[in-house]
Amino acid sequence: MLNKAFLTCVVCVFAGFLPVQAADFGIRAGINYSSVPSSDQFPFFSSGLLDHRLEVSRSSHSGFHFGVFAGFSFANVFIQPELIFEETKQELQLVREDQTIDHRDINRFKPRFSNLKIPVTAGIQLGILRVGAGPYYAYLLDNTRSFVSFFDTDDTLVFHYNESRMGYQVMAGIKIGNISLDYRFEGSISRLGDCFDVNGSPYDFSIRQNQHVISLGIVVF
Repeated sequence: MLNKAFLTCVVCVFAGFLPVQAADFGIRAGINYSSVPSSDQFPFFSSGLLDHRLEVSRSSHSGFHFGVFAGFSFANVFIQPELIFEETKQELQLVREDQTIDHRDINRFKPRFSNLKIPVTAGIQLGILRVGAGPYYAYLLDNTRSFVSFFDTDDTLVFHYNESRMGYQVMAGIKIGNISLDYRFEGSISRLGDCFDVNGSPYDFSIRQNQHVISLGIVVF
């Protein structure tokens, strides 16, 4: 609720104090590359008393997004709220401590996430160039893998992802007529997940996901 309230306040502040000279509405779509800031490891024990760890890869993984936006401008200043559907993924690997490197691909998996995202960008346009920044709110609609079975025991590792997340974005791009091309860097303030558990025992899962986003926008009316 606090995340939604914060985003609503941001929109109201800009909408209430800017003397809008022009408004347009359009569609936006593109590709995104998600990653975590650094590789990380989370050690734990299974019921078989074997020491395991969950490894998080730093490598980038591609996804896509599409949605609608509204643009409000006065002078050289603009504000652009959006409603975006996106899919992202992350690479994880379950490893036993005494496992040799030759067998590490046994339990490599890539959960995929579907999010409904509401970014709000405020910025300046000079000629065809645009720069801006702002917050976003993301709601997790679905993920393709919230659990994984162990390759050497009968245990199952269950993830607990956060449904609601907040983050920030910085944007640079160009706009010519009704067409815009933007690059955005998105950083996450909220964690991707609270924890994972094995046989009811919780373990920390404090990673945050960043994204590089490239979008093409078209003003429809």
